[in-house]
Amino acid sequence: MTKQADILTEKQFALCSKVASAGKFGLRNNLAINLGWFAGLRAKEICSLKISDCFMKNGEVVKMVHLTKEQSKSHSRTFVANSKLAKILSAYYVQMGLSKKDANSPLLVSNKGSALSAHSTVCVIKKVLEDANLAHNRSSHSFRRSFCTKLISKGVNSFLVCELMGHRNVSTTQLYFSANPVQLQEIAELA
Repeated sequence: MTKQADILTEKQFALCSKVASAGKFGLRNNLAINLGWFAGLRAKEICSLKISDCFMKNGEVVKMVHLTKEQSKSHSRTFVANSKLAKILSAYYVQMGLSKKDANSPLLVSNKGSALSAHSTVCVIKKVLEDANLAHNRSSHSFRRSFCTKLISKGVNSFLVCELMGHRNVSTTQLYFSANPVQLQEIAELA
């Protein structure tokens, strides 16, 4: 079995968010990592989002976002924009002037103005991790794995996490979970 990307702590994510926010494409880059952290999206799913997927005509954030099988890995799925992600999306909508853009336009655009590709999304996130000195054993998938691990660590039922992750089988979701040394010590104290 291949080694999975390491997860991030809350503190490491905060550093990534700070790093991602810097520069010309800071808003876009920060939204990309937040979509992984707060919704567990894959790079392909992040770059496939259109403005109309995430926002209603009045600019309000869509809470339950449906992804088609073309946008996702192999089947349609829904992700939830929780209150933290909705706040970030709302700010992005205003700051990027999305109300003036075609609703079918990509949510995240490249420096040329076209849709960001999955490869470019992976590269953007890799650069954020590198600039935060957190790239060792981490990738864009680290944000997705962290999302899963956070939920399971907080006692959320694996079947519900499976649904949020867009997995067909709970055993796949369980592979994403990463126990940390503090959790192991706490569990050992229960004996």
